[in-house]
Amino acid sequence: MSKTQLALFVSPFLPMAAFLLPVTLFLPAFYVETIGIELKLVGTLFLAAKLWDVLTDTLFGYMSDRFDSRWGKRRPWMVLSAPIMMVCSYMIFFPPPGASSSYLLFWLVVTYVGWTMLSLSHLSWSAELSSDYHERSRIQGWMKAFGVAGMLLVCLISIAIGNISWLQGVTAVHAMGAFVIVFIPITVALSVMGTQATVSVQNVQAAQKVTAKEFIFTLIRNKPLLIVLGAAFFITLSNALFASVFVFYTKYVLQLASFGSIALLLYFIAGFVSIPFWLSLSKRLEKHSVFQLVGAYGALSILPFLIVPAESILWGTLAFCLMGANFAIMDILPKSMMADVTDVDLHTSKRRRSGFFFGMLLTTVKIANAAAVGISFWVLDWIGFHPSLDNSPDVIQNFTYFFVFAPFTACLAVIYLLKGYPLTERYQSRIRKEIEGL
Repeated sequence: MSKTQLALFVSPFLPMAAFLLPVTLFLPAFYVETIGIELKLVGTLFLAAKLWDVLTDTLFGYMSDRFDSRWGKRRPWMVLSAPIMMVCSYMIFFPPPGASSSYLLFWLVVTYVGWTMLSLSHLSWSAELSSDYHERSRIQGWMKAFGVAGMLLVCLISIAIGNISWLQGVTAVHAMGAFVIVFIPITVALSVMGTQATVSVQNVQAAQKVTAKEFIFTLIRNKPLLIVLGAAFFITLSNALFASVFVFYTKYVLQLASFGSIALLLYFIAGFVSIPFWLSLSKRLEKHSVFQLVGAYGALSILPFLIVPAESILWGTLAFCLMGANFAIMDILPKSMMADVTDVDLHTSKRRRSGFFFGMLLTTVKIANAAAVGISFWVLDWIGFHPSLDNSPDVIQNFTYFFVFAPFTACLAVIYLLKGYPLTERYQSRIRKEIEGL
């Protein structure tokens, strides 16, 4: 694919990331502080909506595999998702004064339906655009680059509204919502109209109903699938453990409350500029070997936080930039490797089930994100941390140990799981040749 074709295809990731970041970081606080819903209730509602999102991934992946039309399997779902995302973005980013908890829960649930339709269709389509081992990494790299760009724009919106006088009357959440509403339909249109069809494969049966027994056998018999899912879980967990306590850490441990948005911006910038390096490395090494290096880097790069002094913007900046250098690639590699895993299934089952497999991947990632929040807040409560300025030095020290060694351990698990990963470039190439000769 040319750079222009790639840019058109991946463009929806820009507003998708710009939507996901505020839903995770900004909207919960907005509904507590501005709308007035109780803190614990907001947390419960967002968790319930997230659990619903987890349940829909594999189900929708299976549905999209069975669906077909003259425009292909993925295009119609993406087109249908655009108006759903636009309406839902307006409803959750521009809630009426005094919006109730039932209002928030309803629109979050509907929002995640649209989100699943868009994100899973797009990911499944990305796996079907090329059968080449390295081109798949290139496609995922471009998708993540546009996603990180969307996150950077959200951070810049937040910083601009807080520091530019003529924007003082604008609510950051409203500005983020307007951005998503405008760019979702534009980028989806560019993607579906500017992208080629999927790679054709002869003698492939239509996806059929997947029974519980077949689902279990699919997991057991496909060793690369199990390894990719496990590695994706732990690399996501390592990042989510960091993200879930990021605000508390910068405010109460580093004592740099006003530095939080800037630190996050620097973290994303470091991840963005490092993408070409990691992709270049993946052309020289096997993907799983690069994944192991990403895990090793993640484990080592968080260790400097053990010695970063409080109130030091300089050392805090250096530490966050160093840690962010593998942020983007930890999302790119699992998706690129999952595209290869679908070849193994296509080779044995004679069915193209990219949606089903990427549904399992997204479910795994979301479970890891949910687990990180539970683990983090349980541990913080256990060590006696409270969101105030009177935590004892021992509590702050224990917080630092958790902040460092929990992600460190998860990264080591990634390295271990990928030992002896069987789906090498040579193996994938041989499978593709046999598939195309069926």
